[in-house]
Amino acid sequence: MADEAGSGSEKPREAEQGDDLDAKTKPELEALAKERGLDVSAAKTKADLIEALRKA
Repeated sequence: MADEAGSGSEKPREAEQGDDLDAKTKPELEALAKERGLDVSAAKTKADLIEALRKA
């Protein structure tokens, strides 16, 4: 029964970066980009925002 807790090893590849961006909402991602001084005006989707934040 010790295995029932789960180790989290089944997370998607993006989550392995430890940035937890996938768990954030689109407005949270937009605010984070603004804090970092990134222009994400061309980002149309949450995935676009995550990609821009990870590339910066």
